[in-house]
Amino acid sequence: MNTCPRLSEYIRLSVLDEIDSTNNWILRNLSQLAFDDNALSVVVAEFQSNGRGRQGRVWHADPGNCLTFSVLKSFTKDVAKLSGLSLVIGLAIIRTLKSLFTVDFKLKWPNDVLFQQKKLAGVLIDIKRTINDQTYAVIGIGINFHLAESIKRILDQQSTDLFEITGYHINRNYVLGILLSELRNILEDYEAFGFQHFRAEWIGCHAYEGYPVTLVLANGETIDGTVDGISDSGALNLITSIGRRTFYIGDISVRLKSSI
Repeated sequence: MNTCPRLSEYIRLSVLDEIDSTNNWILRNLSQLAFDDNALSVVVAEFQSNGRGRQGRVWHADPGNCLTFSVLKSFTKDVAKLSGLSLVIGLAIIRTLKSLFTVDFKLKWPNDVLFQQKKLAGVLIDIKRTINDQTYAVIGIGINFHLAESIKRILDQQSTDLFEITGYHINRNYVLGILLSELRNILEDYEAFGFQHFRAEWIGCHAYEGYPVTLVLANGETIDGTVDGISDSGALNLITSIGRRTFYIGDISVRLKSSI
């Protein structure tokens, strides 16, 4: 393991060759990492043997061809007030990529980054509440840089990578440095102003705004509707056959025809 105790005044960076999951690593080492609430603790892994996605999915990646890392951030907010956090992290990724490439990247509610409807990056957040009433968010981020065809074949959704999009091999360290700076700034604003501060910008980046979609809930129930923005707390608004409804969790996909 190569560890930089203090990359800057605000970021402590650890780099590991192989780990089960960067989120899991931070959760196991929370007591050692959470001593300075003004700094972000970051762990980057070359390879995750058990990388996690949302709702129990596996994050598939091969060594050297993805950027996978996790960030530990403390909050004074209650857990209930962090519902828009994953959306804000997606926005930080979008801002970073658009600053580097003249490409029309998009967001998919609640936490995927897309290019031409294919997944480029994802976010997984674990929330930990300690016995002293401190709230910690472990923010896992994965960005595809150059996926092997063998990896693409086993994925459960259409995916892409920065090499396929740009035609260039991109320096992961360079992207990481810019993204960590953006994360630092956006998390400060999020804690100060909440998700409503970013709401209009996020809607402007949403790939499915105004589209007829099917929302699949955690229990398997499906809801058809048309996307009608995001609430101030980051929930998805749908116009359905029984009126406007709001959802805090689920997976959406575009329907070819609206039944409303």
